[in-house]
Amino acid sequence: MLSISTPSNYLAKVVQLGKPQKHPNADKLLIWNVSGYEVITDLSSKEGDIKVFFPVECQIHDTILSYMNMYAHSELNIDKTKVGYISDSRRVKAVKLRGVVSDGIVLPLDEIMACFHIPEDHWKDRFLIGQEFDTIQGEIICNKYVPAGRTQSSTPGQPRERKGNRVQDILLPNQFNFHYDTGKLPDNAWRFQNEDDQIVITDKWHGTSAVYSNLIAKNKLTFWQKVKRFFGADIRTKEWSKLYASRSVVKFIDGKYHTPDQGYYNTDVWGKVFSEIQHVLFPAVTIYGEIVGYTGEKMIQKGYDYGCKSGDHQFVVYRMTTNINDGRVHEWEWSEIVDFCVEHGLNYVPVIFKGTIKSFMTAYSDFQNNESFLDALKRNFLEQDCTYCKKGTPAEGICVRNESGSKIAYKLKSKRFLLGESAALDAGEEVAE
Repeated sequence: MLSISTPSNYLAKVVQLGKPQKHPNADKLLIWNVSGYEVITDLSSKEGDIKVFFPVECQIHDTILSYMNMYAHSELNIDKTKVGYISDSRRVKAVKLRGVVSDGIVLPLDEIMACFHIPEDHWKDRFLIGQEFDTIQGEIICNKYVPAGRTQSSTPGQPRERKGNRVQDILLPNQFNFHYDTGKLPDNAWRFQNEDDQIVITDKWHGTSAVYSNLIAKNKLTFWQKVKRFFGADIRTKEWSKLYASRSVVKFIDGKYHTPDQGYYNTDVWGKVFSEIQHVLFPAVTIYGEIVGYTGEKMIQKGYDYGCKSGDHQFVVYRMTTNINDGRVHEWEWSEIVDFCVEHGLNYVPVIFKGTIKSFMTAYSDFQNNESFLDALKRNFLEQDCTYCKKGTPAEGICVRNESGSKIAYKLKSKRFLLGESAALDAGEEVAE
């Protein structure tokens, strides 16, 4: 009945409310810790209630919002006399209510089932607390919000099809990989339970993602090369080729492909960085990073210059991999990334902490209040100004990698940043993941 159509950071989740906190500035509001997020409700929500949590910047199905009379424009609600707080975009925003930021919303599970006409005996006592989903009986009920006029990015790992020489016709299968969608740390805190695990905590910078590789691609043969090969000549059909991509679009494959579409920025900022680092793109290696600063006189992300002057940019590395012959990918350890960057003059995202979880907790947690790993991260590293940008600019947040495990990074964004991100989306500005 509940299922996931596409894994993402914008899934709904079945939750049971625990014990609330009183809102410090409002007698009629309660604050709930919902899977590591703070959600504010009115007094109608009670401890033990079964709810569905929807995260910030997801978009909720019209049927749900209309049935529950949640639209701010009452004509969209079933009961036209009632006014809610959700805009026509159906988007969940980060909102500050009497000085406290709410990270999402929770809605009653029984009402969501009712609005899809699902009898209670079909779902009662059949749900697992913590179950994530975006689909109910084949109907997608939530997804990532995309501003009007833009389209969803192609699925990471699946290059977009284009007329003529297509990317997938040039690259060999299992060669190129976009960066994975970085999961949210509150949803993955369980991966950081072993106190002896080595972790790396780095700054999360707000720019535009970039991928640079040197991989095996098909060699584009001329007519005469094809003729010679037909008669037995030894003509290479494959060769190492350097390429670059944005977060979801391959933009250039050396001598074989170059997209004219430069996306939101209307300039090939990825190509500029490529010209600067292509000499260190060694065979089978892929470098993942963030481009920050400016593209021309325009900031890549408004307000986030990271010390760059107008017209300048900076590339910071946050991940590296090596392709193995059988299609597998070797994930570089953080120390290897740092050594490579130092040796070849590349920048990498600033490191905040490196060591075991136990040593982190010893140095940073409030043992007297039995503080969790997640809460210690929030208290020490979030809601701060970006020390690299102009005064007053909120830092985006942090990423945490478990070096003893998969080496996959998980993100933790500050509430101040989420408020700004929501405002930027309202203004129609480009906001990177």
